Amino acid sequence: MPLVAVGGRVPENHALQLKQIQAETGKSESELIREAVALLLGKTSPESCVRTNRRLSKVEQQLARLQRMLLAEVTEG
Repeated sequence: MPLVAVGGRVPENHALQLKQIQAETGKSESELIREAVALLLGKTSPESCVRTNRRLSKVEQQLARLQRMLLAEVTEG
C-alpha cells in the first residue's frame, strides 16, 4: 500500500511521550504514528500485531525472571 505524508501538531507532552516510546520500542516516529492512526481507525496490520506480541512475550519473560529473583531473595532472607 502506498504511503502518503500527513502533518499535524501535538501538545508538547504528547511529543515527549512519543519520544519515550520510540526509545523503548526502537520504532520510528512514522511507525508509531501509523500505528496510532490505525488504532483510531480500528485497523491494525498483522505485522504490527506480531511485533507487539513479540515485545509482550519478551516483557513477560523478564517479569517472570524478576519474580523468581525476588522470591529467591525473600526465601533466603
